[in-house]
Amino acid sequence: MKQLLLNYLYNVGQEAGKKRETNLLSLVEWKPGAVYLDCGPADGELTIKVAKKIGTNNIYGIDRDSLYVIKAKKKGIEVKRGDLNKRFPFKDQMFDVITGIEVIEHLYDTDIFLREIYRVLKRDGYAIIGTENLASWHNIVALTLGQQPSTGPHISDYYPVGFHPLCQKQTRGVKKGKKWNTDKHINVATRKALLKLFNYHGFKIDAEKPSGFYPFGGMLSDILAQLDRSHALTILVKLRKR
Repeated sequence: MKQLLLNYLYNVGQEAGKKRETNLLSLVEWKPGAVYLDCGPADGELTIKVAKKIGTNNIYGIDRDSLYVIKAKKKGIEVKRGDLNKRFPFKDQMFDVITGIEVIEHLYDTDIFLREIYRVLKRDGYAIIGTENLASWHNIVALTLGQQPSTGPHISDYYPVGFHPLCQKQTRGVKKGKKWNTDKHINVATRKALLKLFNYHGFKIDAEKPSGFYPFGGMLSDILAQLDRSHALTILVKLRKR
C-alpha cells in the first residue's frame, strides 16, 4: 500500500512537470528572428522547443556544466559556460526573450540573476521564470510532520532527507558515500515572495500559469492550481519591464 501511494505521488509530480512544459510553450509569442536566451539550457531539448515556438534560430544559453554546454551546442545553441550568480557575458538589451526554468532555486544570488535578466532584456521583450513552490501542499504536510520539504532547501548532497518519493527513487542504487544530488536547491521561494522579488527588480507580471496540485492529478489538479496559485506545485511567471 505504501509503495502504491509513493508511486502515485511520484506520477502526479511527473504529470505536473509535463503540464509546466505545456504552459511554458503557451506563454511563448511568435516572433521570427527574435534573439532568445535560455538560462540553464541543460542538454538544450526544451530550449529548442521554445525557439521553434518563437520562430527563431538566434538561440543563446548560459550553463555552468561543461557537458551540457557540449550537448546544447550540438543542437545549434550558442552556449557560453558561465555562472548565473554573476554578470552575464552579454551586452545590454540584447534579447527579446529570456527563459529560466528550474534555475533560480539553485542560485545563491537571486538578486544578481534578476538584475542581469533585466539588463540584457530589451524594453519590449519578456522573460519567463519557472520554479518549484515552497508553499505547495506536499511541503506544508512535510513540515507539519516535522520533515524536510522535498523541494528544499536541500541540506545534503549524499543523503535523501526530503519528504517525497522522488528522493527515494533518485537514490535507488546509489552507493553509500556517493553524491545523489549534484545540483541542490538553495533558494526555494513561495509564490508571494517570488512575485515581490520580481517587483523589487523592476518587473511587472504579464501572466501566471501554475501547474500541479498535490495530491491530485489530471484536470482537477489544473483547476485547483489556477484557483489556488499560492499552493500549486510549480510557479511559472511571464515578466516584462515596468
